[in-house]
Amino acid sequence: MKYSGEQYNSDKIPYDSKPIIRQVPSTRKYRSERSAGPSKAFALILFILVLCNVVLAGLVIAVIRKSPSGNGNTTINIETSGSIDVTAVASKCKPSVVRIHAGMPLGVLSSADVDYEMFSKMRSKGSGVIFQDNKSAGVCYILTCYHVVRGYDSQVYVILSDSFTPIKASLVSSTGYSSNFDIAVLKIETPLYTQSAACPVEIGDSAFVIEGDKCVAYGNPQGTGLSITSGDISKAIDLVTVNSVVNRVMRTSAAINSGNSGGGLFDAQGKLIGIVNAKTNDNPSAGSYIDNIAYAIPSNVALSIARNILRNNRPLRADLGIKLGIADVNETYEIIDGRKIPKQTIIVTQVDSGSEFKTNDQVLNFTYSGNTVTVRNLYSLDDHIFNFNVGETVTFQVLRNGNVVSIEVVISKMDGADTQTWYNS
Repeated sequence: MKYSGEQYNSDKIPYDSKPIIRQVPSTRKYRSERSAGPSKAFALILFILVLCNVVLAGLVIAVIRKSPSGNGNTTINIETSGSIDVTAVASKCKPSVVRIHAGMPLGVLSSADVDYEMFSKMRSKGSGVIFQDNKSAGVCYILTCYHVVRGYDSQVYVILSDSFTPIKASLVSSTGYSSNFDIAVLKIETPLYTQSAACPVEIGDSAFVIEGDKCVAYGNPQGTGLSITSGDISKAIDLVTVNSVVNRVMRTSAAINSGNSGGGLFDAQGKLIGIVNAKTNDNPSAGSYIDNIAYAIPSNVALSIARNILRNNRPLRADLGIKLGIADVNETYEIIDGRKIPKQTIIVTQVDSGSEFKTNDQVLNFTYSGNTVTVRNLYSLDDHIFNFNVGETVTFQVLRNGNVVSIEVVISKMDGADTQTWYNS
């Protein structure tokens, strides 16, 4: 998904007008015969320094531990000390990322025998992330961007990370997508999946992503095969307009190109924190040259919509009968696991008749299915609202006139995800 109709252009980085000169010591050495070899004391000191460096490096480098998980797959834990080991993250994430191509090449009518060559010539090229499976049955579900497969529902093919064999995929239902949120769910069922090393991704909590966090993007740029780029989270919450729809995204400095759409954005532990869906393009006609401004749908939103689609065959959003707003533009912070997590004061700004909420109630938290979520920003509820089901009770705690009040809401009404643009309504 692109923001400009202009064709992507790139400029070469100009050479320095003057050569770079580095001072280097002369290779000639003048030593007395007595100092021709290092002393034993010097050798001992050097050995101790080298040993210390090895030990310190071992503390900094990410360590990978494998342990069996409940679904028979391998769980890989990456320990970090504030930095990122891109190699470790790539090794962990690769089995969960797939290449997705769709749309038969022009002039090709039959899709009976799609080989690797035909796969490479398909019209739409993107990526996807495995988020759920039944390994023994050869079934897996893949999260991707809807725009990758839009218009090609019956012509979608997937290649797993350790294979070169195209596998036919399909939407989980004819309505198994959200065009507004740019999310689609694909299904494949084949013995090739059982035999492969492919497995579901480990999912992170995008609510705790902050600016400056290191990240890795894994996808299929330009349809050339799975590859990675790394960068930072440039902005944890951003609102951008794509095709007249306002999207809530995270911004990253990791290099993103066409074909990365639907691929994963991973944190330093190799956990999924976003689904890559867009970038800002150069616009040379306007004198605009842009580097590394790319976007990803937060994992909390993407995964809740994907699971909602599996439950309902289409994404349905619970109607709570309220609207929320920010009471104070000034952020405070909570220190959680040594990290400064921003927190806003969120209040009820509009109430439907019959609701137990009152205008100006400050929403503190809500509990559903045994999970309690602290409301830290305007989008805390949106991260989870697609997880609610009809008939379920969601308990809110609000601060009203200095007192904490509990409000139970029984979900009775659901709206289609694409009935309105939720972020600018």
